[in-house]
Amino acid sequence: MKYQVIARVIGPMPFFYEVAHAIWGKDINFDSDGDSDMAGSHRWRELTVSLRPGNIERLDIDSTGRDRNVIQLIATHEHVLRNAVDFLCRCGSIFPVT
Repeated sequence: MKYQVIARVIGPMPFFYEVAHAIWGKDINFDSDGDSDMAGSHRWRELTVSLRPGNIERLDIDSTGRDRNVIQLIATHEHVLRNAVDFLCRCGSIFPVT
């Protein structure tokens, strides 16, 4: 089962690695991929993070199409999605629309 939220980007995104830390904690081993041009970028709109080893827990963030500021967050587990959405809302980065 996959869990999904559509959101509007309303502010700068956090550093991409902070998303993984918000989901699983700071002392974790994770894999990531996305469209951040550097580690300190706040302009990314695409991100995949997965927990190692095994990469069983995963979050994908992608723009939904023409409007780069409408993104979808899709997770393998409900707590992964909830932690990511809560964190991005607290940062002032997104506003969920679904």
